[in-house]
Amino acid sequence: MAMKLSDLTAYAREKYHIREEFRWPENRRLSVLINPYNQKWAALLMRQWDEDTGEEVEVCDIRCGREVLKRLSRPFIQAPFRMHGIKWIGVRFDERTDRELVLRLFDKALFLEDARTYTVELPDLRETGKPQYMDTALPAKAEAMPDLKKATKKEYTSGKDISQKDTSEKNRSELLSWLEAEIFSPEERQSDPESNSMIEKMKGLYEPGDGSFRQKCKNFYLQGMFMKDYEDDLAYNGQVNLFIPTYHDLNTRQLRGYFAWRTGIRKGDYKSTCAAFAEIYIYELLNGIGVSSPEETFQKLDEFKENYLDAGFGNEEIRESVRRWAFEYAVIKGMPVETAYRYMDPALKKTDEDLMRLRFPDRYSDREVYLSMCSLAGIRPDASPVIQKNEDEGMHLFAEVWRKALTGYMVGGQDLFTQCFGRMYTFRFSPLRSAVYRSGKMPEDAEYRLSECRLYYVDGGQWMEQCCRKLYFDKILLEGIYHETDRNLRKYLNTGRALRKRDREAFLSPFVDEVIEEDRRMKKEAARPKIEIDFSNLDRIRSDALITRDSLLTDDEKREIEVSEAAVLEETGNPGKADNSASQKLLQKTEQENNILERTASSERTASLERTASSERTASLERTASSERTAFSEKTASSERTASSEECALAADKYEYEETYPEAGEGPGGSPILDETQQRILRVLLRGDPVDALLRDLRLMPSIVADAINEALFDEIGDSVIECDGSTLCLIEDYREDLEQYI
Repeated sequence: MAMKLSDLTAYAREKYHIREEFRWPENRRLSVLINPYNQKWAALLMRQWDEDTGEEVEVCDIRCGREVLKRLSRPFIQAPFRMHGIKWIGVRFDERTDRELVLRLFDKALFLEDARTYTVELPDLRETGKPQYMDTALPAKAEAMPDLKKATKKEYTSGKDISQKDTSEKNRSELLSWLEAEIFSPEERQSDPESNSMIEKMKGLYEPGDGSFRQKCKNFYLQGMFMKDYEDDLAYNGQVNLFIPTYHDLNTRQLRGYFAWRTGIRKGDYKSTCAAFAEIYIYELLNGIGVSSPEETFQKLDEFKENYLDAGFGNEEIRESVRRWAFEYAVIKGMPVETAYRYMDPALKKTDEDLMRLRFPDRYSDREVYLSMCSLAGIRPDASPVIQKNEDEGMHLFAEVWRKALTGYMVGGQDLFTQCFGRMYTFRFSPLRSAVYRSGKMPEDAEYRLSECRLYYVDGGQWMEQCCRKLYFDKILLEGIYHETDRNLRKYLNTGRALRKRDREAFLSPFVDEVIEEDRRMKKEAARPKIEIDFSNLDRIRSDALITRDSLLTDDEKREIEVSEAAVLEETGNPGKADNSASQKLLQKTEQENNILERTASSERTASLERTASSERTASLERTASSERTAFSEKTASSERTASSEECALAADKYEYEETYPEAGEGPGGSPILDETQQRILRVLLRGDPVDALLRDLRLMPSIVADAINEALFDEIGDSVIECDGSTLCLIEDYREDLEQYI
């Protein structure tokens, strides 16, 4: 079993009564063990989080003499990590660390130097009511530290040497009871006579076991479940500075204070307390102590965050620990993804969101895809003049290029996303490792998919994490995609200065050309006039035509209809049939007239469409002829002007577009890109000479000069060309050839 720092601190506490001290409140990952004989540091303990492995690395420096490195050759023993001097060595805690050897080195650290003798006199505590520590004799070099629990009440108060006494269990119990009576006031002792008995029973549940951190978590869970419903009212206003505190690390007075504070928390009375109490409360929630389900655990965590942390209590370390533990707890308990996202690391969440947008760009808007591209490439969203000119249009074009290249560009079976961000790698995931948490039995198979870019699962009894890591991102490739897209779009939209073409980015040009061609076609289609004909009024027109027809019937036509009806009546003798016959004839006539009206309306519509189309063709021909005449005039004038120049004689017959660049040292229109001073500085750098003396003579600050030159050449080169290292300017050699044209 791998040794941990907790094993060393437990050994120092049990054998020498040395408590781990945190001398730096802002950094709880550093602590020291102080030699009680000479008050010097015996060991410096360090904990640091490894982002690559996702694990906490534990190391320490021990003051046991540098000669140990010569006599012992062990993979976990090396030079000190932070301390300096011949008395320090470094120890790394992992699977190879020999526990017994490290403990012997710590023993050597305590007795490396000769112990000096001091005199301590302890007055009768019954006279003052409070313990007052004064000088007394400390043991010699080879003796163990005195154990006050082995002294009787009489010896403790008389100031005698108690280091060699060995008393019975009865005497030790009497001494502890008397000390507790001296520390507590009568009112405190009478507040709850049953409290101490409950706490003593809880202490009796502690099992030292193998002293491992797993055993520590097991003891915390057993003791916590025993005290899950316990309440107290004895407040404690002192400070408890412990790293990964548990019930076993607190004395009776501190335990009663914690349970009194917890009682108030459960009743909604949130008060400020020491960091150790807050951590123990969080440990209880994670272990299910005082809650009935994981859902209730998150409810209590939300209440603690809102009423305690957001109210200004605690510190940022507690807040970060709660966030991290809550996220890991959501993963192993299979909580809804929304719950895990609430507690996810903001930076990690932002990276995953950007990856999702670029992995599935069709699901997201143009703006979201473009901003994610800039975020992962480390480029300002407004860096391109294409975006500055028309933000919506520019973002749409950039996003479309990425969409087409993502599906159309493959190298070695890898799409563009995999080339930019790598495949999903698998790492060990150790949830709640830095918290006191009894994990119980590991599920044989479990899977928690946070997104298509992040997966957690159990493999062989170990949690694993599968995701894309920033370590493997190809930012150069992603920046090149942005640069090539920006270069072509500037030329297409005729905005900004032209950028230099790079050979390694040529693979993207076909996709950019395809997007530009589609955009040009859409703009041309949108420019055409739209003709809309409303056919909804045809029924009304037909009805009006029928009414008009009836009103135009002559009397002879009406009499003809009446005669027809009478003839039918004489033949059949049936008035109804006559009416029907007349009506039938009238309906037939009406239908014929309706057909004529419809044909007429159709002819009118066709004529209208033909006239409109003819007008459009005529207008289009006129515009085309006008454009051709204008272009011919401009071309003729340009040819005449160009022919007058001997340098452009050969290019007079070329009308295809060619990418042009500013003259060396000049921008568009011949305006200088760099002033005379900046060009002078560049010449010195290109020669390889130092510019410190020149800058002093010109009274210029190096950082300001570097920023000015980089900003002036950013649109031309697309990157910083000069770096400022304190008071020295350095030229980036990759851009030497590019810079020579600007001096």
